[in-house]
Amino acid sequence: MGLKFTAPTPALRATPPAKRAGISPLAFNANDLQIGGVNLDTLPLGASARITTIDWTAIADSEGHRLRALGIDTGAMVEPLHRGTLFGRDPVAVRVGRMTVALRRKVAMVIECEMAI
Repeated sequence: MGLKFTAPTPALRATPPAKRAGISPLAFNANDLQIGGVNLDTLPLGASARITTIDWTAIADSEGHRLRALGIDTGAMVEPLHRGTLFGRDPVAVRVGRMTVALRRKVAMVIECEMAI
């Protein structure tokens, strides 16, 4: 009395997602790829990005003035260089122009970026 293996019927086999959606895996257009909407705290290290929006209401006025004085505003190019290793991954070291600026993670979370291609 041994175990008997039977192959699954075609209806039970997994269908690739591209085929389910009616998309050929070879029909990929790089221009359709939209990269954006990434918060600064989740941006990959070493990736250049442009700041698209900052939620100024989520941070203190004094912090907002400091960020603007350091050149962190809409349209600025940024590049995360390092994240802290303990607890909340604080601080986040970010290159802005030729400067390296340390930001708290809660501040980096309110800065939305669009990755540069």
